[in-house]
Amino acid sequence: MTSGSDIPPTGSASRRVLLVEDDAGLRSLIVKHLEAMGCQVDAAATAESAHAILSAARSPYHVLIADVHLPDGTGLSVARAAHETQPNLPLVFITGDGDARVASEALRCDPAGYLLKPFELTELDAIVLHLLHAQPAGGEANGAWQAGVNTEAHARAPLRLATRIALILLLVSVLAFAVGYAITRATSG
Repeated sequence: MTSGSDIPPTGSASRRVLLVEDDAGLRSLIVKHLEAMGCQVDAAATAESAHAILSAARSPYHVLIADVHLPDGTGLSVARAAHETQPNLPLVFITGDGDARVASEALRCDPAGYLLKPFELTELDAIVLHLLHAQPAGGEANGAWQAGVNTEAHARAPLRLATRIALILLLVSVLAFAVGYAITRATSG
């Protein structure tokens, strides 16, 4: 487990994370883990509750972590809504669905991370810590940050590349499986 000292200093502002995950056990585990790292975490089980939290938020979030599939919508819709008020909010998608179409749709939202369940908390740590270290202490309230001196896109570029490579490898493995399955069916029948 990562210690709270790994979170960059924030002055009086806490690093805020919005977590949207419908699995209560996983949601609780991630919340406790992120809080132990020093993050302030707001959690939602549905897209509707995530939208309500975003609407009521008085200060910006530093990271949005969302399950792709939710009981009443998708994490993608939550991400799009969040970007209406916080266009530079880094996104991390988590999903148990290895479908290449789902990955492709999520990739259009330009996430900083994409984790397939089950994943290790250290994988989530790597993404979240990178994002928090890349942002200045004031989050989006920092004028230099908004002006593009230290843009979120620039700070996330290496992680985006790694995420894209991982998604491409996922797509290739899904295609290889499909081809292998088709060949097996053709030769056995």
